[in-house]
Amino acid sequence: HVRHLSNLLVNRRLSDISALSNFDMSNVSSIIAMFAFCHSLRNVDALSSWETKNIVSVSQMFEECNNLRDLSGLSGWDTSSIETMNRMFKSCRNIV
Repeated sequence: HVRHLSNLLVNRRLSDISALSNFDMSNVSSIIAMFAFCHSLRNVDALSSWETKNIVSVSQMFEECNNLRDLSGLSGWDTSSIETMNRMFKSCRNIV
C-alpha cells in the first residue's frame, strides 16, 4: 500500500483532477505538497470522496495554486488525524 504521496503532482499544469477521485487513500498518511505549484487548478471537487482519516500531514498541499477558488470538495474530509498543515494554502489568493 502507498503511504506517502508527497510531491506527487507538484508543479504540473493540472486543471482537471477528476481522474484522482477514485484513488485509494485509506492507507496514505502524507500528502505534503501533492498539488503545490499547480497554477491551473481551480477546484478540488474530485477529492471529496477521498478517505482521509489516516492522513497526518497536508503541509504545502496547495501552496502557490493561485487560481484555486473552490474548496468545497474538502468539506467532508475527516481531519481528526492531521498534525501538520503549515502553508497548506500559501499564496492561494483567489479562494472564496
